[in-house]
Amino acid sequence: MVLMKVLLIGSKGMLGECFARHFRKVGIAFESPSKEMLDVSHNSALQSFVHNQSFTHIINCSGYTNVEMAEIEKERAELLNDKSMEFLGNVSQQFSIKIIHFSTDYVFDGKKTAPYLETDTTNPLNIYGKSKESGEKRLLKIAPNSLIIRTSWLFGLFKNHFIAKILHLMENKKEVQVVADQLGRPTFTKDLVEATMKLIDKSGIYHFANAGQTSWHGFAEGILKKAQKLGLPILCEKVEPVSSQAFETRAARPKYSVLSTEKYEKETLSSPRTWTESLEEYFESLYVNC
Repeated sequence: MVLMKVLLIGSKGMLGECFARHFRKVGIAFESPSKEMLDVSHNSALQSFVHNQSFTHIINCSGYTNVEMAEIEKERAELLNDKSMEFLGNVSQQFSIKIIHFSTDYVFDGKKTAPYLETDTTNPLNIYGKSKESGEKRLLKIAPNSLIIRTSWLFGLFKNHFIAKILHLMENKKEVQVVADQLGRPTFTKDLVEATMKLIDKSGIYHFANAGQTSWHGFAEGILKKAQKLGLPILCEKVEPVSSQAFETRAARPKYSVLSTEKYEKETLSSPRTWTESLEEYFESLYVNC
């Protein structure tokens, strides 16, 4: 059996930090270079770093993730989310390294009324989604043995995300307005890491998210309840549901981007826990067992 040696790209981000913690815990060898040491958007830099390193896997947690700014910084988003996939694909083929890459529910337009399957037609509504969709295709064309996991509404113990932002608002306002007409499935980084390891030998596209669909408003209500239960210094008393039109945005979002995890469940013989269970662990990890 060949032991894993992982090149972890984007190790300082929310998901990358979680992978690094997992690898240390279970004893998987990995390298996690900084952006200064390795810029994945430069082909020569990637080739040089990988040469003579004997990596078995590259887990790519890097990318351009600011949905709003992507509408302005289109070229930057396309470089990091699309063009860079060509470089990863080339390295995969040249050095026989398995690529694991993460994509998004925003490759869909939200016009379905049932959870999206991996085989459903993609039709992104914004630059971010288009760049991720194109990157998926580019990577699989060059390195078809790659694993791409689409996920949604990611939250974790590290860095900034929806929970951190909404808690900040709740600390300072009695009433917080949150969009109620966009539906999806929140995903805890810890659960995504564990799911990835179960899929590590698979190829193609898989969906993973925590079980149970909700709106951003429903997610925020769950956050408020947990915060109140723990006695956090929250001023907020109510989460007011509003439509997407209440907030002016550059990027259009799908109204329904619920991902089906049937394929994952069938092939791993396991089911994701609910987002409410994961949210409970999130708060316990930060405020109870810290």
